[in-house]
Amino acid sequence: MISKLSRKKAHREHTLSNLAASVIIYERVTTTTAKAKMVAPLVNRLINTGKSASLSSRRRLLAQVFEPKAVQKILEVLADRYKSREGGYTRIIRLGFRLGDGAEISTIELIDAPAEEKVVEESTDDADQTKTAEKKQDKKSDQEAEKTTAVEKKAKRVKK
Repeated sequence: MISKLSRKKAHREHTLSNLAASVIIYERVTTTTAKAKMVAPLVNRLINTGKSASLSSRRRLLAQVFEPKAVQKILEVLADRYKSREGGYTRIIRLGFRLGDGAEISTIELIDAPAEEKVVEESTDDADQTKTAEKKQDKKSDQEAEKTTAVEKKAKRVKK
């Protein structure tokens, strides 16, 4: 059974089209596991279509993905990279669960992507998480300091 992602047909198709364009352009995207599983076959079909590099394939790609940059990258970069590969151009890596709603989060990436880009994105994700943790810690310490000053003020009032 095909997952509907709690969306109507048109919204679901555009969501997957935009996600496929992001996977193609950036070669690595973090999203929910359900969306990653839905977009992986679409990305594989788009790359297979782009291997022929004809005007017809360009038009078919533009009909499915509305990003000209993504279509250009499929025809010029990815078709050459995967010309000897028959399929299976994507990999889904499960990362855990999102804190807000508990949704399972995964990273979908293109296989054989340049290693330099992967390292940069992983380090920025770690840095973002570290910054967020530091901000939370600073906020907690600020709140504790405010509480202690409020208690001290009340104690001074009681003494007088």
